[in-house]
Amino acid sequence: MQVELEPVLLVPPKIAKKSYAALLSHNFVPRKWHPEGRYGSRTHKVGEKIGLPVLKNVEVLGRIKSLIISQNQELELIYEKPVISNRIPKLEVFDARIHPERMPDNFHSKMNEFLNNRTKKCSSEDSSKSSFTFCELFAGIGGFGVALEALGGRCVFASEIYEPSRRIYNANLKTSSLPDGKIAGDIWNIDCKDIPCHDILVGGFPCQPFSTLGNQPGLSDEKQWSGRNDIINEDVCIDDGKTKVHFY
Repeated sequence: MQVELEPVLLVPPKIAKKSYAALLSHNFVPRKWHPEGRYGSRTHKVGEKIGLPVLKNVEVLGRIKSLIISQNQELELIYEKPVISNRIPKLEVFDARIHPERMPDNFHSKMNEFLNNRTKKCSSEDSSKSSFTFCELFAGIGGFGVALEALGGRCVFASEIYEPSRRIYNANLKTSSLPDGKIAGDIWNIDCKDIPCHDILVGGFPCQPFSTLGNQPGLSDEKQWSGRNDIINEDVCIDDGKTKVHFY
């Protein structure tokens, strides 16, 4: 398998930090939102010099070469195999029981009961009211639901533990098809038999600890699930028919 080479700027160690800062100010080096820089800087040693990986864009390379010629003859642009970042997160072995202390004692029996009865239940339900039905877990303010509803879907179950988000969800989506017309709270407190048959299941969870735009602490992240209480006022007001939430 042939490995694609990448452009690397070689600079003397004494000016490596200054050179990297200059390249950064001109957007010549990969950032966290570029595939080449998703895990941070890959600056590395090449012989007696420091290698600074730069973007592959032809226009960018042309401008870098002009900087090399006009500003410092010690700089050199080479092509080499990509160097792997030392910040790539380690794979964590885990399962879905992130908060086992919150799992009800009868969870497994209720889940088995739900799975055993699912086929019979689904066949008896009328889905002619919409092109498809969906359930939205960890729903927040309805990011998935707004899109699915616009495509003709009908939400038949939604769960969100944070009360202010549930109130905004009510303003964003139709909730008449939800059980009792209400958004459920903590998913651990939901009986499986109360979840209607559905075509699509969607769900989101706080992704900041796993995003490549952050430090990726993963499951070691120190923030607690209730940490949002410190930054969002729980009071939601209605003004001119629109729901608003105050951020502090």
